[in-house]
Amino acid sequence: MKNRLINYFVQGLLYTTPLALTVYVLYWALSTLDSLIPFELPGLGLLTLLAGVTAVGFLGNFVVKNPLVKVVDGLLENVPLVKLVYSSTTDVM
Repeated sequence: MKNRLINYFVQGLLYTTPLALTVYVLYWALSTLDSLIPFELPGLGLLTLLAGVTAVGFLGNFVVKNPLVKVVDGLLENVPLVKLVYSSTTDVM
């Protein structure tokens, strides 16, 4: 019983820690951006934060994801049995 409760507690930490850390980092970034902007315009810091996060996602798509997908595609195309299933699946999609 005690081990099960400890496991549930650790699982709860593993589920909530990334969310809490993300909220904290976004709050910190928003506070920092609001203090850096020299004039008061409500929502400008939030808009800047959203644009920045979107730009990072856009760049990550082209710099990390696309080259990684090409490498994995190349690897999967070289494995004989996997090639048949993988190429059929990608053709359907």
